[in-house]
Order: sequence, then structure tokens, then C-alpha cells
Amino acid sequence: PLIIKEVRPPQPPAPPPLVVRQRAPAPPQPPPLVLRERPPQIPASVAAKTVIRKLAALPVPPRSVIIERLPAPPPKPRDIIIERWIPYGAQAKRKTIVQRAAAAQQYKAPRNIIIQYE
Repeated sequence: PLIIKEVRPPQPPAPPPLVVRQRAPAPPQPPPLVLRERPPQIPASVAAKTVIRKLAALPVPPRSVIIERLPAPPPKPRDIIIERWIPYGAQAKRKTIVQRAAAAQQYKAPRNIIIQYE
């Protein structure tokens, strides 16, 4: 006969409570105190003068290089061999026995707690 046994692994222990710590926001920082001194005296203006400099011409830039790399040709496809099996004859009927596992244990419902410090 065909015997089917259901086996359930041992249940892990219930997880510990989840602790979430929250901090109150810091009080806002006061605006800065600004102390201004009197600005310095404006310097006397200087008469305009034009200076002409002769600069060397820019050199011709080097030629750009273009490298074209072509991909390798694709490999030849592999040979395909199909192997077939001769079918088996009809299979005989078997008796089936099922042994059920015990019911799973339920965990305790979690409690949510808020701890507020002052």
C-alpha cells in the first residue's frame, strides 16, 4: 500500500515585543543677532587706460581617431538529438493510507504599548 505521513516541524517560539522609541522634536533655534558696522569709504576712481597685447595663434588640434570594432560571427548552432522512450503499460491501482498531523498551536495575540518619558 501507499502510506502518506504528514509531519509538522516544531513551532518556533513567539517573537519578542517590538520596541519603538520616539523622541520629541527639538525646540526651534532663535534667529541670529546681526551687528553691522559702517561700510568703508569708496576709493577714488582711476582714469581708463587701454593696453593691447598680441597673443600667439592657437595650434591646430590633433586628428580624432575612430576605432570600429565589429563583433565576432555567431557560433554554429549545436546539434539537436531527440531521444524518445517507449511508453510503459498501464499502472496497477494502489491502496492509499493518509495519517493526518496534529493541529498547529496558535500564538498569543501581540500587545501594543506606548511608553512616554518626560
